[in-house]
Amino acid sequence: MTTTIAFIGLGQMGAPMALNLLKAGFTVIGHDRASKVADQFVGQPHFHWAESASSAVSQAEMVVLMLPDSSIVDHLLWQGDDALSRVMKSGSLIIDMGSSDPLHTRQNAEKFADLGIGFIDAPVSGGVKRAIAGTLAIMIGGDAAWVERAYFRSSRRFSIFSTFNNSPISRLMVISLTPNSRAISLYLNPRETRSKI
Repeated sequence: MTTTIAFIGLGQMGAPMALNLLKAGFTVIGHDRASKVADQFVGQPHFHWAESASSAVSQAEMVVLMLPDSSIVDHLLWQGDDALSRVMKSGSLIIDMGSSDPLHTRQNAEKFADLGIGFIDAPVSGGVKRAIAGTLAIMIGGDAAWVERAYFRSSRRFSIFSTFNNSPISRLMVISLTPNSRAISLYLNPRETRSKI
């Protein structure tokens, strides 16, 4: 069965990342405050536009956030009747790819753990060109079981460059090296297959 991913934040970085997910065979439910971005996905049979972020995540197993900062992320996750925490299912997984404050990320991970929901910290490096090419480098951290699940579902090659600490939300520097050693991500080249290096 195809994994369904809700992708929230389809800007200059988010849109090409979501398109690479589609190329890799995932079903993507997308949402952005600027509804015109949906035009980029016309003709993509496995893309579905959601009128709200809460509607998108309620239908997905994984949620990718590609948002500018922690204040926006925190508001989306916890505030108001449409807060994502109100509609997400136990056992689902959030991957925060934006430039979030690590302290906020740690707090969010702890709060979602109480709800039975995984939370991975995974900011990106490489810019728009590498987002389009599917060769972003990712700094990824979180509870080992949830991180392993992201590896399994994304089915990509990866290599761990270094670790900074062993806390529940630690950051692992993951770097794109060669076609056989790409950064771990849901957004890498769809031709790759999973292999721990």
